[in-house]
Amino acid sequence: MIYAHEYKTFQYAPSNKYDPCYVDLERLVYLLDLPNVEYKEFDTKLTKLEIVNFVETKKPRVYFLNVDLFSHYNPDDIFSISDKFPETLFVFFDHETTNFTNRITSSDNCILIMNSFENIESRTHQNTYNYYFLNSGLQGEYNNFMNELFRNTYPIKRFKKYNFFNGVHKPHRLACYELMKKNDLIDEGYFSYMDYTRSLGTENERREVSEFFGFEDNEYTKYISQFEIPYLCDTNEPDPNVYKAFLVPPQISLTSYIYITTETRFITRDAVSTSEKSYKGFLGFNIPLIFGQKKLYQYLRNMGFDMFDDFFDTTECANDKEMFEQFDRNLKKIKQMSLKELHLFYLDNFRRLENNFSLMINHSENQLQEIRKKCLKF
Repeated sequence: MIYAHEYKTFQYAPSNKYDPCYVDLERLVYLLDLPNVEYKEFDTKLTKLEIVNFVETKKPRVYFLNVDLFSHYNPDDIFSISDKFPETLFVFFDHETTNFTNRITSSDNCILIMNSFENIESRTHQNTYNYYFLNSGLQGEYNNFMNELFRNTYPIKRFKKYNFFNGVHKPHRLACYELMKKNDLIDEGYFSYMDYTRSLGTENERREVSEFFGFEDNEYTKYISQFEIPYLCDTNEPDPNVYKAFLVPPQISLTSYIYITTETRFITRDAVSTSEKSYKGFLGFNIPLIFGQKKLYQYLRNMGFDMFDDFFDTTECANDKEMFEQFDRNLKKIKQMSLKELHLFYLDNFRRLENNFSLMINHSENQLQEIRKKCLKF
């Protein structure tokens, strides 16, 4: 018997059916077309002991479990549970971040589906999957809608040069915002920085920013007070950042040419970290410009994505200083180009954008098929 359990915490999902949100476990199990599946959505969370007791009693062959169901979740729980029941294949969902380590990649009966990955190059086993790819694969109607919309509208001249949304407060995002102001680009695209930064963030965020910029005790407060943070809200949902978290809305991506983003992590070490931010521009048919770790572009190229190396400077940087200088040069190029010039480049290269979109869908479908085969084989 196969069981699928989850706790619905995503209260503010956009109401429009074309707006992707978190992976719908019920729909995922349906698309996997597995036999003898019992799906259940819980109104209350369960303790680790309750989950262990369930597995001991029901002895599932495959158990899909969203970690939001844990009342007190510790990442080690997924391994202690899977180690305890080697005869069950566990498929754990978590929309947060995980590190690829030998411990994670050595559990034959544990599949992890995560939104954000760190230390990707240490991956040694094919038992980890991308939450965002699966999310894209589940949005069949949306993908068809976007594909048709793009094909029918790409020749139309767009209103803005770029879209660039920043959510969680990070020092490198503030630094990139300063570069956007320096190049006088704020009004030439869709730019937003979540306005809770006005409250100076958490203590850890304040410390991180102060250390990054070299601020003294009260300099950060003064720094924040000296500029007005742009805030673009395209939805009336209580948590507007959720809407943009998984896709740039089509009314924005299809009226701008370039997708700019700052990844969650940027320190120039050899490890690579990805989240949904590395990928969602491909679903919007935008030219990508990603500020992330130094090997991120090469990682995405290895996956088959076209990073428009002939348009932007995407060479690997040696240190943080070079990364900001490179980003500044790329912003200058955007500034120097007119909307007409961008439009002509876009028209000449729209096939490349189509290929990136198709590759996203292919990755989604391939991951779905891999998970299905493992569930049937176990």
